[in-house]
Amino acid sequence: MNKVQLQKIIREEVKAALGEQVNPELDAMVKRFVNGLATKYQYGEQDALYAVFESLKRQKMLGTDINYRPY
Repeated sequence: MNKVQLQKIIREEVKAALGEQVNPELDAMVKRFVNGLATKYQYGEQDALYAVFESLKRQKMLGTDINYRPY
């Protein structure tokens, strides 16, 4: 997965979750967050995003029926 594909996934998920137009500032913040996790824990971007999904599910902030689907 390249960065453009990852950005597309993030934009689509945020848009679907919020039901509104995507905010470029929010996109940049999410990207910095994912990249920060990847750097801190020596993950690739895709693995960092997967870790976020799994953490949200464990904390019941995301439905357990929602699964991370890398493109």
